[in-house]
Amino acid sequence: MSDDKTRLQDHSTVKQRSKVRTYRNRTDSSKSKTFSDHSILQSPAQWERIDEKELFQAGTIIRDNYRLEEQIGKGGMGVVWKAVDLIQVAGDSRDVYVAIKFLNKDFKQHPNALKALVREFAKYKRLIHPNIVKAYQLNRVCDIVFIVMEFIDGIPLDEFIKQHPNGIPLSQAEPIIRGMGEALAYAHEQDIAHLDFKPANVFYDQGVTKVIDFGIAQFIEVSDREKTRFKGSGAFTKAYASCERLAELEPAPCDDIYGLACVTYELLSGKHPFNKTRADKVKLTKEFFPPKPIKDLKNKQNKALRRALAFERKNRTPTVEKFLEQFFLSKPIGSSLAAASIFILLPLVIVMAFLVINLPSDKKIPEIENSPQRNALIHLVKVNELSTAFTSADKAKIESGLSKLSGANEAFRLEVLEKVEVREALISYYMDESSNEAFPKAFQMLDEALNLFSAYPKAQNVLTSHKAELKKLQEKAKEKRLKTLQAKYRQYLSAGKWLPDDSGDGIVDVLAQIKNIDPNYSLLKKAKLHQAFERKISQLVFAKGDTTLPIKDLFQAWRSLLHFSQRDKERLQRTLNFVWLFYRKKGFEAKKRGDKENAIKYFMYILELDWKKEVNRVMAKQVEDALAELM
Repeated sequence: MSDDKTRLQDHSTVKQRSKVRTYRNRTDSSKSKTFSDHSILQSPAQWERIDEKELFQAGTIIRDNYRLEEQIGKGGMGVVWKAVDLIQVAGDSRDVYVAIKFLNKDFKQHPNALKALVREFAKYKRLIHPNIVKAYQLNRVCDIVFIVMEFIDGIPLDEFIKQHPNGIPLSQAEPIIRGMGEALAYAHEQDIAHLDFKPANVFYDQGVTKVIDFGIAQFIEVSDREKTRFKGSGAFTKAYASCERLAELEPAPCDDIYGLACVTYELLSGKHPFNKTRADKVKLTKEFFPPKPIKDLKNKQNKALRRALAFERKNRTPTVEKFLEQFFLSKPIGSSLAAASIFILLPLVIVMAFLVINLPSDKKIPEIENSPQRNALIHLVKVNELSTAFTSADKAKIESGLSKLSGANEAFRLEVLEKVEVREALISYYMDESSNEAFPKAFQMLDEALNLFSAYPKAQNVLTSHKAELKKLQEKAKEKRLKTLQAKYRQYLSAGKWLPDDSGDGIVDVLAQIKNIDPNYSLLKKAKLHQAFERKISQLVFAKGDTTLPIKDLFQAWRSLLHFSQRDKERLQRTLNFVWLFYRKKGFEAKKRGDKENAIKYFMYILELDWKKEVNRVMAKQVEDALAELM
């Protein structure tokens, strides 16, 4: 019988001898051995307090299930202990160890932190992937919340990097980088971003890489995180955080790509790309920028790292899959040999053409001057110049070459594109550049590419597939933006903020942005929104002070931004007549007291909105006559 089994069987005796402290919540039923995840939300203010020093000791038994063995980690979120799962011991399981993270009490003190934590843990628990540490249980002991996770024998990657101060070769690093990338890519597919990706959150053990601590991951979709977002102290490590993460903008998968690029760079070089300086500071000061190329990498691989380290999302590699593809991409051997042949033969061709073209007139070879052979040589030089430019990986040369190619005849274009390596280089260029541009420009670039490769179906298939992927990203970005704006609308509606002020935009601006993205968005058709406009305008009419300009602006927005049913049109007409009379009254009152400037202003409001056609013609004529008299 194993020692663990013996200790389990003698558990009651050990308790009686008081050599092992056993902790459970005293307010619980004695028959209940565990909590469900939701139970941690019950009356946090009434939770019994516990002395952490007394709790965190080897031998302590937590909730009759887990016996603490040794502390194995400590960070901003709390402490981590290795523990024995006593139930697994009783079942003769070989895997009896778990890791328990005891969270800081910041969670309990933050108003909605526990709700956010339960919801985020539910998503973390569903991440089942060979490169992600399994999450088992979320619970509490007295007033300390803890997470039970899979135990890993390996070491954190930050310790591994310290053991290799000059980095490790790419051949050794590749499985680690791919493991990290595949874990993040899988999480992103589930709409979960890690948002604290750093070496300490990656464990490495004999070729196996596992990412830990999705515990602070925030939902990528705004609606999932609304109102219960927790910002605990030390919740993420700033040296590995993107500029957007540091600015607390809405999270996105490419925030993790910045962290992944930092870790990859550090793994290969032994050093952080920016000496662990915050991204926003490097962006501002340009200190440690650009990062030094890693000498053992190819130029294309260093370029892929720099793109993933971009300070702005629009310039950063959009997905983990794309980063791995760009970083590990290798061309077929045949293409490489063909490309090499160009560079071997090209100098000879150029020298021959130079001699033929530039010899003095009295030295030129009669048989070649103005002959088909001479023209053929010049033509060959031009073809090879463009081929060299397109396979150079130099953006400026490629764009210059494309400009020349666009003005050439179709036969010449086909001759240049006939080389496989040229087509591959240009396809790679169009895919990379379109991925880094705003969607309208990206689609324009891809349309140009499709036209360029009209004679090559395989190239068109690749570009068409890439365009379809970008369209999916565009739709996802559009949905995300609309959800963000709808959340902003609800926030402004609660605050009664209709028009922009010194602190930022208002409801009208948000609705205008929504209509610009999707003119048929459901929010713009809601009857309640029409009622809200009517109610707000009525309030302004009866409010004290000069509220005339907001009334006009709100009415213009109401009429131009929303969709109208017949009932909504009737509501608008009633409000229009009501407001028209209000402005007419204000105008004649100002005229009577000799306030010419305000009288003109009120009457002009009426004419700007062309309300005279909507109301009594006699009254409208009175306004026109009064305005003509004042002018």
